[in-house]
Amino acid sequence: HDAVQRMAALAPVNALLLVEGARLEQAIGHPEDARRLGRKVVALYPMDADAYVVIAAASRALGDTLAAAEALRRAAAAPRLVAPTGGH
Repeated sequence: HDAVQRMAALAPVNALLLVEGARLEQAIGHPEDARRLGRKVVALYPMDADAYVVIAAASRALGDTLAAAEALRRAAAAPRLVAPTGGH
């Protein structure tokens, strides 16, 4: 928990690290912290589907089903970035 908070302070605009930190917070039983980090990511990057998925899971864990449903709706609406596959 403390390590995630330190990471977030050291990399406050790194969406990848923040989302992973939010997932870790969720996994260790801190859904409010997970949701807070997820919300920080979408404030910076409003189309980050992974952050919305974290927000949905944390909201569900907190019993906030309306927020969970809204986050899932936003995750589904966000464009997915897919790396191109082979075929030179």
